[in-house]
Amino acid sequence: MANLVKVQEALGDRVGKDIFLYSIALEPETDTPEVLKRYAESYQVKPGWYFLTGNPREIDALRRKLGFTHPNPRADADKARHAARVVYGNDALGRWGAMPGRLPPDQMVSSLLALDRKIR
Repeated sequence: MANLVKVQEALGDRVGKDIFLYSIALEPETDTPEVLKRYAESYQVKPGWYFLTGNPREIDALRRKLGFTHPNPRADADKARHAARVVYGNDALGRWGAMPGRLPPDQMVSSLLALDRKIR
């Protein structure tokens, strides 16, 4: 999370205009909107970064569409095994990628900006 805060800071005012950040709750039953709001406030996240929760089936479907799953269903059910991973993309260009959430922030920013020359 601290890494992503640094990424948001490095991207500056692009976040919320050209670039949006989304964090998805792995445990939507306990990660209520109020809990996520307090979590976001504790990291002082700025506008343009959204924390998503909701119906567990819908969150699971979203997680699967974005590739946040383990191929082994038993391993996938173990939330402690979920590593910090960032999926990023430019839907208009059909360009998507993934990277470890613990990469140095400057490398993460470079990967994000490489998606679209207009963003640079």
